Amino acid sequence: MDEMDRLPVPVLGVGSLTWRGNGRDPWLTTSLREVVGNNRSNRDPMAGERGEDQKIGEEQIRVHMQVTRTGHESDFDGNSYANGFVYWLKRVDKMLAFKKCTEHRVVTLVETKLTGYPLNWWENIQQLQGYAGGDEAKMLQRHFLGTPSKVGIGANRYATATRFLERYGYVDFRVGACFEGLFLRHEVEIACNADNIGVVILDDGMQHLSLSRDLEIVMVNAIMLWGNSQLLPLGPLREPLAALERADVVVIHHADLVPNGELKLIELKIQQLKETLPIIFHSRLVPSYFFEAKNKCSKLPLSVMHNMAVLCVSAIGSANAFMQVIQKMGQLYTDRMDFSDHHSFQAKDIEMIRGKLRELQSNFDAKPIVVVTEKDYDRNPIILKELDPFEVLVLCSHLQIIPSIGRTEDSFMRVLKHFLELKFS
Repeated sequence: MDEMDRLPVPVLGVGSLTWRGNGRDPWLTTSLREVVGNNRSNRDPMAGERGEDQKIGEEQIRVHMQVTRTGHESDFDGNSYANGFVYWLKRVDKMLAFKKCTEHRVVTLVETKLTGYPLNWWENIQQLQGYAGGDEAKMLQRHFLGTPSKVGIGANRYATATRFLERYGYVDFRVGACFEGLFLRHEVEIACNADNIGVVILDDGMQHLSLSRDLEIVMVNAIMLWGNSQLLPLGPLREPLAALERADVVVIHHADLVPNGELKLIELKIQQLKETLPIIFHSRLVPSYFFEAKNKCSKLPLSVMHNMAVLCVSAIGSANAFMQVIQKMGQLYTDRMDFSDHHSFQAKDIEMIRGKLRELQSNFDAKPIVVVTEKDYDRNPIILKELDPFEVLVLCSHLQIIPSIGRTEDSFMRVLKHFLELKFS
């Protein structure tokens, strides 16, 4: 591997081995809030978001489609062994050559034939075309508007971070500064500009290997884990499980939604992949409050759901977890409409949602409430207003480390501090 770019401030990477639903976004929001809330040292955090590196150009699409081409063959669900898959590809390519299909026509044919993981993969590829920061970055910008935190978006993470460091300055920990002010609830004053950047948090950065990290945090989805353990597009893995060897800290997210016995088995699997992990933390998503989609400054208690008919609408990676959180709020009835991760709602989707709402209103003789996630709201807040006169509420949640012996939020911060001190000593 070529030599990696290095920044002069600590870089924390938060990523995952699988495609979606691992809790990266709530971790990033919660950790930034923790740093900002505890920061008495004038060291501002910066979140580095993926940007134009996620755009999928036509040439890349054609390359991707070479491995999923199909015509009148059976649907492709990703359940082929390597030899059988290669044989199937050759057979399909011959058929397409005979039909003299253009590249555009090939793509159109493929879209009608994908199922399972390949279908999910392709829908995400489509959503990422033209992606330039997306819902995650918008959510972070909304959360930290008016705070010292900075959100950088760009294809080249190193170049983006460097521009911010040059603009705002930074704290050089290699010349005597300590990490207390970043990660512990102590007041530590140092003489520096209030805009100085003290740490860079790299979102969705596990596969962004060109930028060196001082700490690699890997999020694992307890509900889905690693699926069929195959790589995209045959499964949910972005890279082989052996890549977990790069992790410094592992957080099992949605740990509250699986039985304890299953949780122990997940821990055992992780430890088999990397025996030297100091502690495996557990986390859960804790609902905080709602705000109205038509008024983002509003703040409503969770109790507004009591005895209401609710329609959960989501286009996120872990819709089941979202649904389970909502179902614990004491509503009369809960229904759901799920879309693919990062799906941008269109007029036809709004009409379909309105149809479901009219059906619920007829069944319960009362106007139902629509509940969406923050990511769904930030992706396109304007179109959600088209659901009027039905009320749309946005659920705000935060990630919480589930306390147990030796595993608390404070101990989590101490582990981060310890790793960074080792790297910068």
